Amino acid sequence: MIRSLAQLASQRFEFLETVYGFRLVVSSETLVRWETDDIFLQVTYDATRSYEVDLAIGQLTVEKERVWPPFSLSDLVGLAGVPFKVRPFFQASTEDRLKAAVEQIADLFHQHGKRFLANDVELFRSLQQQMNKESCEYGLQKRLSWMREIAEKAWHEHDYKTVVDLYRKQLGNLTRSEAKRYKIALKHVESSPQ
Repeated sequence: MIRSLAQLASQRFEFLETVYGFRLVVSSETLVRWETDDIFLQVTYDATRSYEVDLAIGQLTVEKERVWPPFSLSDLVGLAGVPFKVRPFFQASTEDRLKAAVEQIADLFHQHGKRFLANDVELFRSLQQQMNKESCEYGLQKRLSWMREIAEKAWHEHDYKTVVDLYRKQLGNLTRSEAKRYKIALKHVESSPQ
């Protein structure tokens, strides 16, 4: 098992303690965590299953009606406009890869996340709104994928009523060819005896 996370993260994130007044509260092979009275930042490493290395930041003190989950490095980078498909993901099965991952995570945090260390409520709110939007978009894409699979099958089976029913619910999300199929299927449905 790789045992150097604590040392690597402490070196690369030393600025949390020296510049921002964070306290190191946990330092282990799988988790290094710093806190202030308001914010926490942690670097995690799943050394036994996925080998994923990640960063999370969150608020410790929040208003009663506003409880947000921790945000990952991917979330921070996403707020900067990086599309979901190309956001960073780190895995490390060797010491060298872990070192490289921690270095890249620290560099990306310097680039996209340092502003969160000031506990700016509006900034955290923006991040939560972005996560909500991405979650809705992901759900829509899943529904569209399901709809397209069923509509494709129905089209080839000449089940035009099913094609119309499925496409009608997503008219604004149809591709050009799906819109054409919808019009053709609609004509078949309207011209067929009930």
